[in-house]
Amino acid sequence: MADINYWDDSLQTELTSVTTLLKSLPPSGPPRESGLLALDTKLSRLSNISKSYKMETRLIKDNATRRLHEDKHEGYEKTIKGLVSEVKWRRTEGDKKELFGGANKVSLGKQLVELRVEQPVELRVEQRVEQRVEQLTERDGTIHFALVV
Repeated sequence: MADINYWDDSLQTELTSVTTLLKSLPPSGPPRESGLLALDTKLSRLSNISKSYKMETRLIKDNATRRLHEDKHEGYEKTIKGLVSEVKWRRTEGDKKELFGGANKVSLGKQLVELRVEQPVELRVEQRVEQRVEQLTERDGTIHFALVV
């Protein structure tokens, strides 16, 4: 019975740890990547602890106690699945933000850019980024141009 309590406490501790880490996960940058790696490690550990908890539950001889722990385990499993999907969602959302955020940045060399505008738009170049616009054309409401940095 002491083993089941150990795994129960371990599960609760790891769930709290994952939830805390998830809440403090930055939206982008290297800290986000290291946070996601830490979350992956913790979720893997959480999965292993859950398996151990389930195994210990099977060893309980008293049916009422076993059923109590099986119900607890089902709740833990639902929570773990929710955390796993939350981490996946955060990963994909962050990747999308980085992908679309990176579209505003210009790399060295020549880069073709396509914009679709519904209204007339003023093109201006930020002073902090030295760039030259080449091949500015408009077709069907789409502005095509190449940037050379």
